[in-house]
Amino acid sequence: MIKKLFITILILVLILAGVFIFLFKPYETLKEERSTNEIKIIHAVFINYTGDDSCAKLYRYNNNDVSKITSPVFPALPEGMPAPDDGRTAYANNSFKLTGYDYKFVKRNMLTGTVESSESNRFDVISWEIVQPYKVWTDKTDKDGMLLIETQNKAIEYTLKSDNHRPEVFQKGNYIDCSK
Repeated sequence: MIKKLFITILILVLILAGVFIFLFKPYETLKEERSTNEIKIIHAVFINYTGDDSCAKLYRYNNNDVSKITSPVFPALPEGMPAPDDGRTAYANNSFKLTGYDYKFVKRNMLTGTVESSESNRFDVISWEIVQPYKVWTDKTDKDGMLLIETQNKAIEYTLKSDNHRPEVFQKGNYIDCSK
């Protein structure tokens, strides 16, 4: 009787362990890592699809053609640096030049040793500047109380004052891609 109970419990534990391993894959790790330690310059345009704070508002574009966006940018900024996708310069179709580090997701399987990587949209920003001319929100309102905008050509740029570019220096926002 005790032997049958022991075997039943053992089988149940093995089944539960198998289900756990199948569902949660503890032998796999997923980590976000810098693609390289080389500084890159990317171009991004401000697009506000939904107005939700968690939605990405910067999108990469290629070949100086703002109409050809490729992917969202999730900026990670050092403490004290204002975000290009927030504030007075956060206006539709404003373009930005971002300098920093690209990231990728790396999935490692400890059982097979295989490594897969995929694009991450995180970008550690060590400097950014707005492409001129651009539009900014003003403190003025129209007769209906709507904020007014104006076009400006004054250079706006921010740069990390430190040579410390370790990933821990950059604070990642909580972004999702709302363009789809």
